[in-house]
Amino acid sequence: MVHLEPPSPELPQVVFFGTDTVQTEQPEALANKEVDALAGDRILNSTVERMWAGALVVTAIDTLVDLGGFTVDQDEEALLACLDDKLDYLTDERSIGFAEWLANPTVFRERAEAWTP
Repeated sequence: MVHLEPPSPELPQVVFFGTDTVQTEQPEALANKEVDALAGDRILNSTVERMWAGALVVTAIDTLVDLGGFTVDQDEEALLACLDDKLDYLTDERSIGFAEWLANPTVFRERAEAWTP
């Protein structure tokens, strides 16, 4: 855990836990009142909220769409075209997103199993 001191005492201190502590140390620190709040993306926040079954609650949600992302070499044109094609299919041209997955966590598997080359 790394504590980042704010430039003035009126601002909150920021704590960086590292990348391997999302589902363990971070919610525990919040539940134990070692930190006042956690910031994460919508998928992470919803998952932690469910895992902690009412002990922790998401109190604010960013209204922007969380599309996720990939890092791919831009020169890999065939791979990029393939990924675009398959992601468009899996998401039904972006009409299936986080809300639909949350309501039905098997939606992407079902789409993949229904795909025919």
